[in-house]
Amino acid sequence: MKTKVSIIIALLIAFAIGGCNYSQHKEKKANKKEVIKIGAILPLTGKLAVMGEYERNAMSLAQKNVNKGHGEKIRIIFEDSKSDAKDGVSAANKLLDINKVDFIISSTTGVSLAVKPVVLKAKKNLIAFCMDPNIANDSYDVSRFYIGINEETKGVLSYFKNVSTDTIKVGILYAKVAAIEKAVENDYLPFFKMNNISVPFVESYNLTNKNFTNLVVRMKSLNINHLIILG
Repeated sequence: MKTKVSIIIALLIAFAIGGCNYSQHKEKKANKKEVIKIGAILPLTGKLAVMGEYERNAMSLAQKNVNKGHGEKIRIIFEDSKSDAKDGVSAANKLLDINKVDFIISSTTGVSLAVKPVVLKAKKNLIAFCMDPNIANDSYDVSRFYIGINEETKGVLSYFKNVSTDTIKVGILYAKVAAIEKAVENDYLPFFKMNNISVPFVESYNLTNKNFTNLVVRMKSLNINHLIILG
């Protein structure tokens, strides 16, 4: 439910931004009756399909609520990124060139980062459900709406502030992604060291890795009782 509410709020924010962008384009005449078209690039298939399904359902609900009693004010056109950056870019090009959307919402970090230059080149706005806290730093036309790595790190470490550390053995398994690697080196490991928390297992993995058997065996041999998985 929280996920759905968050996405609904994001959609309404996007609606407002899209309206501003729409009014600024000289080639478009002001017309209150014209439908604002929103392109939504979601992971509807692939490894993150479960998340994409929730996002699509929530956006559809938001669309229904916005249009209720007012006629069609917004129209959401869904495209499948297949949880892949290249497919996300193809979806963005279709939405911009064929569907002529007024702005785009993108989901997942990899897809959002790949889609960003395409959307900006078309002089449109982008709402990114993206963990990278820097995606919106260099453009007012990009807004980030998501729990990022910094917020996630703060939340995870707050747990360890309130438990007895005597018997804790932490394992950290993290993806080889620059932002995540930075969080492990600059936040997680210094925190555990400062609080005298044992971390006998710290390993990275490639995002394409599908076999974690050896790593699991190692964790088991080290008697890990708290495992942090980042990626």
